Amino acid sequence: MIHIRPAVDGSTLSLSAIFPISFPSPDIYLIIRVEKVLQQGDLSDCAEPYMKQD
Repeated sequence: MIHIRPAVDGSTLSLSAIFPISFPSPDIYLIIRVEKVLQQGDLSDCAEPYMKQD
């Protein structure tokens, strides 16, 4: 018997962004629009200039 696995988009498997996603839920969707990529490198280093300081 041949088992066919459904295609999975790698971007849907991400568990982190600028903030961690500790408890992923299938009932909550987060939509992010990326206008442009400004730098290459580690996410935390590249995001630091854009993070709001409290």
